[in-house]
Amino acid sequence: MKKCITLLFLYSFLVSCKTLKHIPNPNLDFEVYDYGKKTPKDWTVFGNYNVYKDSLNFKSGRYSLAIHASNKSKYYSGFLYNIPNNIEGKTLTLKGYMKTKNVEGYCGLVLRIDKDQETKESNSMKNQNIKGTNTWKQYEITVPLHKEPTAIFIGGILSGKGTVWFDQFSVHVDGVDYSNKIEKPIINKAIFKKLKSEKYQKSNFEVDSTLTEYQINNLHTLAKKWGYLKYHHPKISAGTYHWDKELFKILPIIKTLNFKEKLVNWENSFGTNLPKNNSGYYIKMAPNVGNPIFQNEPHYPKIDWNDDGYKYLALFRLWSSIEYYHPSKHLINDWDGVLKQYIEKMAKTHDELSYKLILLELITEIKDTHSSILQMGEIIDLFFGKKIAAVEVKFIENNFLISKISDESVDVKLGDILISINGNEIENIHNTLKKYAIGSNKNTETREICRKILRTNRNSITLKLKRGSEIISTEISCVRYNKMGFFQRQIPPYKELANDIGYIYLGSLKKGEINNIMKQNLNKKGIIFDLRCYPSDFVVFNVSNFLLPQPTQFVKFTEGSIESPGEFSFRSGSKIGHDNPNHYTGKVAILVNELTQSNAEYTCMALQTAPKAKVIGSQTAGADGNVSKIYLPGNISFMISGIGVYYPDGRETQGIGIVPDIEVKPTIEGITKGEDEVLNAAIKYINESD
Repeated sequence: MKKCITLLFLYSFLVSCKTLKHIPNPNLDFEVYDYGKKTPKDWTVFGNYNVYKDSLNFKSGRYSLAIHASNKSKYYSGFLYNIPNNIEGKTLTLKGYMKTKNVEGYCGLVLRIDKDQETKESNSMKNQNIKGTNTWKQYEITVPLHKEPTAIFIGGILSGKGTVWFDQFSVHVDGVDYSNKIEKPIINKAIFKKLKSEKYQKSNFEVDSTLTEYQINNLHTLAKKWGYLKYHHPKISAGTYHWDKELFKILPIIKTLNFKEKLVNWENSFGTNLPKNNSGYYIKMAPNVGNPIFQNEPHYPKIDWNDDGYKYLALFRLWSSIEYYHPSKHLINDWDGVLKQYIEKMAKTHDELSYKLILLELITEIKDTHSSILQMGEIIDLFFGKKIAAVEVKFIENNFLISKISDESVDVKLGDILISINGNEIENIHNTLKKYAIGSNKNTETREICRKILRTNRNSITLKLKRGSEIISTEISCVRYNKMGFFQRQIPPYKELANDIGYIYLGSLKKGEINNIMKQNLNKKGIIFDLRCYPSDFVVFNVSNFLLPQPTQFVKFTEGSIESPGEFSFRSGSKIGHDNPNHYTGKVAILVNELTQSNAEYTCMALQTAPKAKVIGSQTAGADGNVSKIYLPGNISFMISGIGVYYPDGRETQGIGIVPDIEVKPTIEGITKGEDEVLNAAIKYINESD
């Protein structure tokens, strides 16, 4: 019966996929994700279990796709990809790697061919009886390829209990790899889109034109109580009540004289002497990683921007999420005081722009470079400017100066110092932008200002510049902001430098090519790893196998708890390296700066364990580990760091980032001459005698 139910579900699910269309480029290795998503781009997930990307267990690249079920049941989960139905041949084969842990039931690759709404061929590897715990292994299934099929589906499935990881899929027609010819689907959103919003209904709460100190204190107390109950109270945290609407009901008591008594009565109305919370309606922890997944939070995409109830819902939701589930809340300066400060600021918002700017300002208070804005709408794009001058700016020696020129026809030179933009003094622009500059430290805050300082809605801007002792004025044409590839460097992944030194730029690596590059460098006296970028391939384990003489611990993490909100516990990260008497014995230089963030910082921590490694450059972004998404009323979304990342000895990386062994910062003279002073320092270190 169980098998019949599964096949019936798959049939109805797959038939609905017939509405898919196609555009080029497949995602068969699960490496591409829409920002903040946990399932791979263009794949469709079904069933009841957790299906998620895993950055800790993978065969190659940076991620695998995992399915996890904690309890054995009649349920199942899987993922599917609709490939084009115009393939011609006799046989179709799906190959893919799988790894399992404590599997009870069955798991496998899925391959199915439909014609005229009838299943002609189907294979989910159930007869292979894959159970228990198994290391990575490549599996394959083959079915006859019918002429003019209606639909072809590939994927994976778990039925029962345990965890299974999938990676490196490939499709073969008559034994020939067909993967690069596959087109990817555009999913019919009317079928697959999950409802994540609720229709706007007025909160019927208004604050007075001027909040009294008494009302501010009451809102402060209510915010903390509302957030505490949301994550601690067993009935509320289980989703028994619509907690947003409960807030709207109770908000008016902040104006009453017997506020404290009413607040106590309100809390008691949900029940007392209840068992310890173990529910997770609003929060769950990502399996095998531990970062929080904030869920069942309505987006309310269309609200009245002057509805005070929704303004305070946004403030209370954001503050509570950070209070109980941000791993580095202890680094925020007086988070409780921030709440009180923004209660008053939020009361002064009156339209979409002012509401969103206050929230953006609040997000900067978290001091987390990962807190990037995913979605705030066009009004914020217009506020900062939808266009930008085709040059780049860096903050060096307390000046904003031109550091890169994308259009050689413009009348600017490297090292030109900005004095004013469209007649507005740079200091005034800096003061306006700094309260919206998200960053864990001053380096990244300044980085974000540099990315905004030349934004505009005009077709051109006028710059007043200082060039040596000369003051010049020039007009520069602007391009669409989203067309400007900030800090992208067209550098090959590998080159040989003078004096027997290898240079690897991790922002240009192709998947899997690091192994061959490392083999070419094992006899060199020094290797430079440039991490002033975001790595294009996940190389932590591959590179460590060449650099380390033995297995080494390089990181540990903290993760939150559903049972004890606000509590974080340590867990060890994976070891890197292996027993290798032939490991690389030359010097290793690792280049970093404010662009070194997240995966780049994680990679740097691993490379630091090499016996003769030195980190050279300046303070990194201070935002490592997996991220979590938070939604706010008005269809706003942003990210935060989801786990704490530490060195094995307990040293913190969040906020601080990677501290260089040799600090080198670019100078105005170096920028003017077009020199890479950080790279020069690395070459000097390698050439020095021990």
